[in-house]
Amino acid sequence: MIIDDTFAEAFPMKATRLLITAHDPVWARHAAVAATGFATSVIACGCEAGIERELRPDETPDGRPGLAVLIFAMSGKELARQVERRVGQCVLTCPTTAVYAGLPADAGEPIALGRGLRFFGDGGQIGKRIAGRRLWRVPVMDGEFVADETTPVVKGVGGGNLLLLARDTDAALRAAQCAAEAMRAVPGVILPFPGGVVRSGSKVGSRYPALMASTNDAFCPTQLGLVPRSELDAGIGSVLEIVVDGLSATAVARSMQAGLDAVRPLATDDAAGGLLRVSAGNYGGKLGPFHFHLRRLHEHRPAEAIAATAASSPAAAEVPTGHGWRLTLRRRPALRLELDGLLPETLDGLDAAAVAALPLRLGRLRPPLSDWFDVAPAGAAGELVLVFPDAADGARLDRIGAGMTRGWLVVHGDAGDEVGAGMSGGRIEVRGSVRDQAGVEMQGGALHIAGDAGDFVASARPGSPDGMRGGLLSIAGRAGARLADRMRRGTLLVAGGAGDFALSRLVAGTVVIGGAVGAHPAWGLRRGSVVLLDAGAQAAAQREPGLVPGGGDVRVAWTLIARDLRRQIEAVPEAAGRAAFRPMSDRLDDRAPPPRLRGDLAVDGLGELFLLAPVSDPEEPVR
Repeated sequence: MIIDDTFAEAFPMKATRLLITAHDPVWARHAAVAATGFATSVIACGCEAGIERELRPDETPDGRPGLAVLIFAMSGKELARQVERRVGQCVLTCPTTAVYAGLPADAGEPIALGRGLRFFGDGGQIGKRIAGRRLWRVPVMDGEFVADETTPVVKGVGGGNLLLLARDTDAALRAAQCAAEAMRAVPGVILPFPGGVVRSGSKVGSRYPALMASTNDAFCPTQLGLVPRSELDAGIGSVLEIVVDGLSATAVARSMQAGLDAVRPLATDDAAGGLLRVSAGNYGGKLGPFHFHLRRLHEHRPAEAIAATAASSPAAAEVPTGHGWRLTLRRRPALRLELDGLLPETLDGLDAAAVAALPLRLGRLRPPLSDWFDVAPAGAAGELVLVFPDAADGARLDRIGAGMTRGWLVVHGDAGDEVGAGMSGGRIEVRGSVRDQAGVEMQGGALHIAGDAGDFVASARPGSPDGMRGGLLSIAGRAGARLADRMRRGTLLVAGGAGDFALSRLVAGTVVIGGAVGAHPAWGLRRGSVVLLDAGAQAAAQREPGLVPGGGDVRVAWTLIARDLRRQIEAVPEAAGRAAFRPMSDRLDDRAPPPRLRGDLAVDGLGELFLLAPVSDPEEPVR
């Protein structure tokens, strides 16, 4: 096989990957084919798109079959326009489908995916944050259309190509089909033209001013002898081109190399072969910075074949060094002692004397830490251990871990009010019980409580509109009244029950309650997803006049919620009571949604309560 000493010239593009799932592979493919239609060339289509590969159920966020598609455009603005139109007209409209971002959220700048399409719900749409991704649930006639809010835009490479020069049409088609099959099997690439093959290769410009491109007459057998510089000889009767776009130059190079390897057996003069040469289209290096040299690819040197500078890898992040601290309470405080500022991050880099001198708050006094605690180094940097020899002593120590942003804080014993208040990162483990307002206005991180908790857990402070706004809060025991009052975001796991007015005025987030609840659960519920496992709790919810049976197929959302809850349960440390949550995890079957209530109708009516156990009282049937 003759490999021309030339290169394929490619250019930068903007790209994104979408994952389209459906109830079965047939409908997923219908949506993917429609969404990637009329997308062969940016010259007239606005984008280049294609199906990258089929996805197994274990490769998709919702556990259903699906396909990955890639969409390329010349700018992020045009890509955003194409994504919204194609998903809105071809995926949203297709029965049972959902669509997700197929690239990591931090891979590039986000563009709208479901963010604009949500308005089709006309006020009935529900925003949901699950496993770090924000989703929109849009009501449609067969249930819900679920879509990630955004999808990231990354740098791509467009225009990699092979020109297959053959004896006749049959030989050219044979070689093109063989090459296309091998090339599209490489991850991270698409072949945007029909069947991956182009008969109408083009050159830049035309004798007609209105056209920006015209037929590549140098490779047209019918133009042999009619153009001044033909690339063909009399033995070549047909030329076909394969164009490849990829998420990286390496992906394009590997795809072209796979194509060259695939057609090697067809480079014969007999009837079974007929492939005479392989060439590539370029414009002397004026079109784009990516040059894929065919002979280097043919010699299996893909890295050397790419004449483009690779970006340098980022420097490794610094790893903190040093040790943590162990603080042991010596005596029980007569008044409530507030530990504001006593955090893993504030102790990093301090010596023992500096730690001992840190001020605490005891009423109007500011005694040094050494008045109450013995100080000793322990563990690794970023770790703080509080030890209360008498478990009840810690109940007078308030605001442990308040405002924490990173590190690990372990409490051996009970703790007072406002544990983890306003924390935004790190992990707190209380190996005992806590008093009121644990996780109040929490923004992120993880707070694990091995015992019981008091009132207003994950709630808002008086006068504040927002309660918990992110993170994971787990309670292995029981919570008090007003659990999750005005909670706005995050996940709350309660293995036991809760007191009166649990979930009052819940704005958003996900809450699981394993035990009984007091009076008026979900009063003023605006949005959010609640899972109730106790029959008595379900009966109490059904007695609330503002909660009504919810209909429609919500299996996609339920699958995502159930899977994420199981993942969150596995994140609970053993020492913080993970065993108490395992029965809960075992009952979270993600295959079919349980009965559901909607409400509170006195407000938005967009909240939902999933009822995972049958109601024990025959006089209170599931409505």
